[in-house]
Amino acid sequence: MSVSIRPSWFYHEREDSKVKSLSELVRVYFQSVGCNSSLLLNVSPDKRGVLCETDVTRLKEFGEYLEKMYAKDFVSGGPGRGLPGREKVKNIPWGRDVR
Repeated sequence: MSVSIRPSWFYHEREDSKVKSLSELVRVYFQSVGCNSSLLLNVSPDKRGVLCETDVTRLKEFGEYLEKMYAKDFVSGGPGRGLPGREKVKNIPWGRDVR
């Protein structure tokens, strides 16, 4: 999914108050990455080639949200990892019957 942090793809000062909210970014994240896709978030520089402080602040909030969300590892050491009598599968050659 490819989206812009602003209403349009290019920087316009009049859109400084229309930057996507944190909840909008989280929704886009779950609708893309959460559905096994990628997320390309467009952040356009202004005429000086600098990112707007509003955009940078929102990106920091979004990054902090993601870091907090992924801070706890729910997989390592959990059920199904290293069970006795079970072998971890590294790869399965194409055309091989795995039944």
